[in-house]
Amino acid sequence: MRPSALLIIFNFIFFSASALTETLTLSTDKWSPYENIQNTEAAGFSTEVISEVLSLMEIKSTIFQAPFARVLHSIYSGQIDGGFSLLSNPERASYCHFPDEPIFTAKYYLFIRQEDQGKLIFDSLDDLRGKSIAITRRAAYPPQFLDYVNENSKIHINDNANLSLKMLLSHRVDYIVAEHFNMLEMAKELKASKQIIPLRNKMVKEGKFYLAFSKKTVTPEFTRRFSRTLKSFKQSKKYQQLFEKYFPEEQAL
Repeated sequence: MRPSALLIIFNFIFFSASALTETLTLSTDKWSPYENIQNTEAAGFSTEVISEVLSLMEIKSTIFQAPFARVLHSIYSGQIDGGFSLLSNPERASYCHFPDEPIFTAKYYLFIRQEDQGKLIFDSLDDLRGKSIAITRRAAYPPQFLDYVNENSKIHINDNANLSLKMLLSHRVDYIVAEHFNMLEMAKELKASKQIIPLRNKMVKEGKFYLAFSKKTVTPEFTRRFSRTLKSFKQSKKYQQLFEKYFPEEQAL
């Protein structure tokens, strides 16, 4: 069933010698460079990986864009078959089947202004004592990190990473926490790529992101089949080409 309030529709139709017997309805929010279905030339790394895997499985799917909270509600209620890219947690796992194989592994770093390189560091948590840090509401952080900064730093909580970036650029905070590639994309959109840098010597956290399937509409066996196909696809030349398209200067995930 497709929700009544659709924002952006992106259709994938795969043709093969055998007839397509299954159709999936999937949803995602915008989170570049992983998903941005408004951009038909670069719909996102996750979007393109998923489309290739479903093609190998001879599955037809419709993908639409919606706010993240609506994506989750639609999966939980069975209005759609799945959504991406999602971290697994106990609440989501009670409503969703998560494949064993993630689409990608994301890395979260502290970012600073370029002008503060060498002055602001992150070799240990003590480097954050007395500093101001912007974090994102509802995002999951390692307990040790969160406990330390709550007690020893000045915390600013924003609804999204874009607001944190603007605070950093306007010198309202010293550090922000963000997913590496997503923050680089946001900085590019604001023409601020040369104004910020990630402190990549030490990660704040790492997270595996998945295509999660609704337990109301998708079987565990289908989820396992998707996982096996995704794992195999990651060994292909096409996967490497997609990786180089979206992350040209990085090694494979």
